[in-house]
Amino acid sequence: MVGPNGGVAVATGAAAGVAEATGRHAMSKGGTLMSKRLAALGLAALAFAGAPALAAAPEARPWRLELGTGLSWQADYSGAGTARVRAPIWVSGEWRSDRWGRFELDSGAVGLGPLGPQLRWSLGDVDAWGAGAMLGYRYGRRDREPALLGDDGSSRLRGLGRVRATVDAGVQGWITVFGVPMFAQLSTPVEQGRGDLGQSAQGTVGLLGLLLPLEPAPGIAVTLLPTVMWADGRQMRAFYGISPAQGAASGYAVYRPSAGWQSAALEVSVEAKLTGPWHFVADIAYRRLLGPASGSPLVESKGAWISLVGVAFRF
Repeated sequence: MVGPNGGVAVATGAAAGVAEATGRHAMSKGGTLMSKRLAALGLAALAFAGAPALAAAPEARPWRLELGTGLSWQADYSGAGTARVRAPIWVSGEWRSDRWGRFELDSGAVGLGPLGPQLRWSLGDVDAWGAGAMLGYRYGRRDREPALLGDDGSSRLRGLGRVRATVDAGVQGWITVFGVPMFAQLSTPVEQGRGDLGQSAQGTVGLLGLLLPLEPAPGIAVTLLPTVMWADGRQMRAFYGISPAQGAASGYAVYRPSAGWQSAALEVSVEAKLTGPWHFVADIAYRRLLGPASGSPLVESKGAWISLVGVAFRF
């Protein structure tokens, strides 16, 4: 699945635990410095925790790790009518403990902007249900063209100032019903403030989705991931609102959206084993803005396609 802000994810960023429960692991991609720092911390923790199992048979080891890179095509920002090539780098990992549950590293997922890399802890029956806490990085947006790696942005946003990235905390969980994993997340920034032009800081977001893994042929895995995202008024105003100060500086009409459903997305990912630990990955997703988000003066296109091709190395 496609990751936001320079990252496109294969499998599920938000449902990495669910994917493992169905035999389909998660791979995700992110591109910012914070993403790399979180990944480094997660990798260090996974390496330390999994060290005693290195001598065990591969099928018995309690950890996994995957690195990947590729090229993606995605909108300059949520609601933009223009798009460009990005260069995502992603890391995903997991360690299962007999006593302390499961620890996961996930670098972000497609269609889930602005959610970025996450460290998650879960307790429960891996094959049926699970729940726990999470610590994540939330991408921001700048008022100039986006970099090859990093936050979204466009010169069309001049005068709006920057939406600051943030670290957030929350809860997450999943349950398998009739063989179909359903998952949910709720997260909010650890620290809240206001922007230089009176715009709202990022707020609380909720995520609901299903994970539908398929195996049409040996060595080929296909995953369908439908999701919907809800945002509170603070979050809506951060990315789609225009304060009086912003309106005066940019020329856009003042707009104050309320809480509501922000977007719906459908992602399809394909993974094919190449040789040894190498895998080819391809992903395409369609995300559509809903409710108050879709009515913003900043929105040129309510719907956007995101795509990725890349390779992954699985340890």
